[in-house]
Amino acid sequence: MKKEKISKIKQLQDILSKKNIDVSIFLNFDENKKDKTVYYFSDVEPEFSCLIIPKKGNPKLIVAKLEEELTKKESKIRNVVLLEKDFFKQLSRIIGKNKKIGLNFKTVSLSEKKLLSKHLKKSKFFDVSNDITDLRIQKTDDEIDKIRKACKITDEIFSKIILNAKSFRNEKEIEELIENEAKKNGCSLAFSPIVGSGKNSSMPHYKDNNSEIKKGFCVIDFGVRYQGYNSDITRTIYFGTPSEKEKEEYYRLLGVQEEAIKKIKVGEDFKKIDKAVRKVLGDSFIHSLGHGLGIDVHERVSTDNKRSLLKDGTILTVEPGVYHTSKFGIRIEDDVLVTKRGNEILTKSSKKLIIIKIT
Repeated sequence: MKKEKISKIKQLQDILSKKNIDVSIFLNFDENKKDKTVYYFSDVEPEFSCLIIPKKGNPKLIVAKLEEELTKKESKIRNVVLLEKDFFKQLSRIIGKNKKIGLNFKTVSLSEKKLLSKHLKKSKFFDVSNDITDLRIQKTDDEIDKIRKACKITDEIFSKIILNAKSFRNEKEIEELIENEAKKNGCSLAFSPIVGSGKNSSMPHYKDNNSEIKKGFCVIDFGVRYQGYNSDITRTIYFGTPSEKEKEEYYRLLGVQEEAIKKIKVGEDFKKIDKAVRKVLGDSFIHSLGHGLGIDVHERVSTDNKRSLLKDGTILTVEPGVYHTSKFGIRIEDDVLVTKRGNEILTKSSKKLIIIKIT
């Protein structure tokens, strides 16, 4: 196992010991609702799996036969156990009775909890979801390197978009280039890209990407997943010739974004930064300033409901936007690493307004 992965597991075991919890269980029963914690600790995503981390001793990863060979080859968990026909009987045998068990309440379903209660009789269950979130908020050097690589690939894809910009006739063509380039680089898409030109740019979550390229602003929001870790970038370019008022609006937003990034550092309250941006942009800013980034595209920045104090090693997006219904929208987004020295912008693509002349 990699040193950093061992340290994260050890950190969880220390938490379990302090809370007097005997063992934690993380389940992947549903292909459509995976607990990324399994990947976080093991570096694999078996279709059906159960990760068992005791407060002392080595973790175990239970997988189905069809996943066994690949899991043993790629997993950072050395103790890979083959799934038996009666899974709950197997689990009960491994864990034992009358145990205090930690669960990720944010991902385990009610039916799964009922099954666990039924088969692990007299055991008590405790929520460790915030503990897992705290661990995931602060990235290891290995995680940072992977996200940095994802951002580099994303920047390269954006460069190709600009290189080919004059040839695009439909939003879908930009989306297809993004997808093809991600595959060429051994990545998958982090999420369905947003390519909204003209009036479509006024919808923050526009997903159709099926209109002809229209004159005006074009919001391009995409990211890639590299070795399990994501990037997320937005750039707004302009097709045609912008008016002075449009350029002024763009650079006003860019100024706001750059000022917000300057405030990103250890100990700062992200909610306060969000509030300051909202005060400047007003009602045209209709979503949050950003979100954490890692093995999920949208992660938490903090587990504190009152304050969101930034920690060293946190990676988050900073993405203010302005939207004028049925007219246009502008969004600029970067991925930012919080460091002891301040911050590092991981997405390097130019934020100067790129103007694509069209005939």
